[in-house]
Amino acid sequence: MVEGEKDADTITSLHLIDQWGHEIVGTTTGTATSWKDGHANALREKRTIILQDSDQPGQQYADAIAESLIKRGIEFRRISFAPEAVSDVSAYLETRTADDLVAKIGADWFYTKAEPEYIEA
Repeated sequence: MVEGEKDADTITSLHLIDQWGHEIVGTTTGTATSWKDGHANALREKRTIILQDSDQPGQQYADAIAESLIKRGIEFRRISFAPEAVSDVSAYLETRTADDLVAKIGADWFYTKAEPEYIEA
């Protein structure tokens, strides 16, 4: 979950894969004031990563999402970009890689391709 279409597109364009082999997509409800509690119903049985903008409206948006997810028992992680002094995930990725983002979120939420097996004949 991100604030704004640009960030949702940025996440989707990375083509990240979760640990079960499903593509991770960026999604948003729009602006910082667009979240409605009922939106969380679409996230049932999904793990959600909240990538919050670093400004006050972004923090409030992330707070509202987190509250809705907690009420429904939906597993999530909340990631802030304030320590890096960037405004949002798109700005973060201007100077960092997708691997940096995966490490920041926690690699255990992503798929890691196993080394190929070599069988001696």
